[in-house]
Amino acid sequence: MKILNVMLGAGQGGLEYSFVHYTRTFSEMGYTSAVLCHKNSPYIAEFKKDKNIPLFTTTACIWNPYAWLRIIKAIKTFKPDILCLQGNRAIHFGASRLLKLFIRPFPIIMATTHNARNKLFYKLDGMYAITQYLRNNLINDFGIPAEKVFDCPHSVPCPNDKMQYKLHKPVTIGFLGRLETVKGCDVLLEACCKLKNQDVPFCLIIAGEGSLMEKYKQFVSLNGLENNIKFIGWIKDKNKFFSDIDILCLPSRSEGQPLTLLEGLAYAKPAVVSSCPGMMEVIAHKNCGLVFDIENADQLAEKLSYMIKNPKLCKELSDKAYETFSENYNIDVQKRNLNYGIEQTLKNKK
Repeated sequence: MKILNVMLGAGQGGLEYSFVHYTRTFSEMGYTSAVLCHKNSPYIAEFKKDKNIPLFTTTACIWNPYAWLRIIKAIKTFKPDILCLQGNRAIHFGASRLLKLFIRPFPIIMATTHNARNKLFYKLDGMYAITQYLRNNLINDFGIPAEKVFDCPHSVPCPNDKMQYKLHKPVTIGFLGRLETVKGCDVLLEACCKLKNQDVPFCLIIAGEGSLMEKYKQFVSLNGLENNIKFIGWIKDKNKFFSDIDILCLPSRSEGQPLTLLEGLAYAKPAVVSSCPGMMEVIAHKNCGLVFDIENADQLAEKLSYMIKNPKLCKELSDKAYETFSENYNIDVQKRNLNYGIEQTLKNKK
């Protein structure tokens, strides 16, 4: 069975990570896997190192004849049984009528769905929903037949050993993400002001970059938080980041199933997250963290203060976090989910 994994974005977010991860996972599962990605993808050098995975490149513009020619050539050269599409741009290409005019027989089309905004989902033969909330959305709101939608949460690598949970002094909160409005770091900074005014001892490490970094740094300076908050920029060593923090905080205004949250679980870190459905779904499995209402800095400060003052609770949530990762988000679970989706889609197409 041959699978061509397609991703036409050129970023380094969760969507792109899933694309890279799926490619390796399909190979580990015994499928013959190939890659079709954007010519400027930051992962091209990585794929070139693996001689067992054929690499094809193109652009992401649907109006560019060059892009169509490259995609058609890739499919005709590799002759996949399945196109696995990652992201809306890949779905627009893979599900188009134009492509089917040039490719005969046409492969089975599957996709990973990270949101419910794409109107072409109904053209897919099968799809992986990263959360149960999204699966219900696709079935109930889009009218996608239930037998076409498969549960397949993200997975993340497991650290070699479960971290021994021991609180720093003062307790250290961690934020990891893009410094953009959607990620809600401003809400966390407001909550930190409240913690300081309440004389709650804490540190905050902010990892990531974005257009709002200077604005956030000015906020920290104006509110006298320089001794409490440290900006460390884009990080490569996540092991050090998670070793340095006690509580992971994700205050997003909108979110699917962030890899950072799953990585926090793998490192046995309790989390405080906003009430985005995808994150609440993760936390609810074993109640391995606390949830606050989106954009509510008062509630966030209250939750953080409660955890900082209750080390026993932090230890209990740490254990539950690791159990949640082990049961739901490790690579073996994802392999079973991916394989089930492929087998059922092939069965449905007969």
